[in-house]
Amino acid sequence: WNSLLNEKITEFGFTRCMHDKCVYVLREQETGVVTIIVVYVDDVLFTGNSPTVIESVITYLIAQFTKLTNMGEITRYLGIDIKRDLASHTIELSQKPYIARYIQENVSPTASVKHLPLPETVDYSKKGDSTLPPILDKVGSLRFMADRTRPDLLTAVGAIGSSAANPTIDHVRGADHIGRYLAATKEKCVVLGGMDTEVKLFGYSDASHLPYGDSKPRLGYCFYLNLESGAIFARSHFATNVSHSSCESEVFALDETIREAIYLRGFLDELGFTQKQATVIYTDSVSAKALIDVFNVGTQSAHIIMRLNYLHEQVLLKNVELKYVNTDIQVADILTKLLSVPKHRQFTEFLLKGHNGVEPSSEPKAKPAKVKSMYKRDHLTGSFTHKYNNKK
Repeated sequence: WNSLLNEKITEFGFTRCMHDKCVYVLREQETGVVTIIVVYVDDVLFTGNSPTVIESVITYLIAQFTKLTNMGEITRYLGIDIKRDLASHTIELSQKPYIARYIQENVSPTASVKHLPLPETVDYSKKGDSTLPPILDKVGSLRFMADRTRPDLLTAVGAIGSSAANPTIDHVRGADHIGRYLAATKEKCVVLGGMDTEVKLFGYSDASHLPYGDSKPRLGYCFYLNLESGAIFARSHFATNVSHSSCESEVFALDETIREAIYLRGFLDELGFTQKQATVIYTDSVSAKALIDVFNVGTQSAHIIMRLNYLHEQVLLKNVELKYVNTDIQVADILTKLLSVPKHRQFTEFLLKGHNGVEPSSEPKAKPAKVKSMYKRDHLTGSFTHKYNNKK
């Protein structure tokens, strides 16, 4: 089926994307008309800037496949509800019916709501003793939400998901806690687009060094298309390699972030949104940024020299640019650790709704000047003497 569909789509003049074989692009250079087809098994999505061309493509494919059905303007695709606002140029992606059903099945109507996915004080790294039933079904449902329209759940779902097959009582309570958080935030959704029509990719990268003492950091990163759009991609997971320092953990995170940035730049180029400037990656690690920018590799970092060499090369090629941001505005912080209520709310808004057109900016905090005492201590007597008037 896919081979036949690919043949018919390319016969019409579409080009299959190298970065995603399920996406096809038809671009008319003279008129500026762009049409994009997205294929998922037998669900085909059409989008573009010319309704006439889209209708002609649909008519052509219906003639080739007699069982194709035109469902009209899209409102739902692969379990995600899509709401367009032409006035504000935004698209709202949500899973509200799915979330409502999950709450109905798993949360007591009398239970109080929560304002955090999980509490900060509980250690979720421990495994159970096989006395409690698995919570795989709940974790799977929560993962379906987190990976699509609720990135604010990623860290929490990852925390309880590592022991879903053999949970402790804390993991069971954690799943219930996330459900009660969903009850308080069931209307939240990702909002993409905005009045800014320029596509200017940028992202955040962060790492939580040894959160559970197993020498493996949690890495998190996310990407945006402009300052008015919500995040188009977010990920949170544990590194597979042992880290020797917090700087190395940040390098691990930047490595994954930059590789994802290179992929997204190539994909956007195929779609017609060529990135003419370097993609900015925001990090709150001064040491990791300096190590990649300057490539001053010493004995403490020689074991990751190949990784650093690749990252430094991407900076030299101007594919990426690393910029420092203070931890207070490091959006990826929500993807690496459980936060307090104010910070969680702040970064959730950034993830779902974007930056409201304001570019993040901050300078590294300067070390406070060391205050010198005006007294000197006599080590024999233990008494203190003023340095200038010799008063005790």
